[in-house]
Amino acid sequence: MSSSDWLTLFSICLMGAYSPGPSQAMILSCVAHHGKAAGMRAAIGHGFGVLLYAFASATGLSVLMLTHERLFAYAQIAGSGLLLYIAFGLFRAAMRPAHTPADSPENASATILLTSFRDGFLIAIFNPKIAVFFLSLFSQFLGPEQTVTTHILMGLLAGGIDTFAYVTIVMLASLPVVTEFLTRYARSRNLLFAGLLSILALSMLYPFV
Repeated sequence: MSSSDWLTLFSICLMGAYSPGPSQAMILSCVAHHGKAAGMRAAIGHGFGVLLYAFASATGLSVLMLTHERLFAYAQIAGSGLLLYIAFGLFRAAMRPAHTPADSPENASATILLTSFRDGFLIAIFNPKIAVFFLSLFSQFLGPEQTVTTHILMGLLAGGIDTFAYVTIVMLASLPVVTEFLTRYARSRNLLFAGLLSILALSMLYPFV
């Protein structure tokens, strides 16, 4: 691949990472509910999931899933279920009395941090549309002469850009003025994110209804 190919790949991956979708909504809700540290873990987990999808697309492995409609459907349904699960947790948090320790982002425990990483990873893995994106993107750059090293670098580039994009989103969402606003309106915040994630989850299920 030429330097211009790498630059084009970088630009498209960057735009794709910043485009709105279920992943951004989940990351933002994680920051709002559990704080900056949890959001960072979710961003890293999501980037790792994207790295795996990108590598699978570069090597042609993701074709197996996309040519088997059931696998594609199962992954999308699982992703929808994960979004509904997170939305339910936010709804329960909104129903709790205000100013409880569970509502304080500073109280994020090791378990919450691990769960945030897991949720970030799974929301990427259970979104097979990411595989569609990388298959269509990488098809412009792949060739029979390419080595596994090139495929690994393509996966690392996509995963690194995704992680960078979501880390910057977490940093912006963690600014003092934003944090103060989200803390002041914690109940409305949780209800808003719960509703948004529910809508996104139902939109993912719509093709199967």
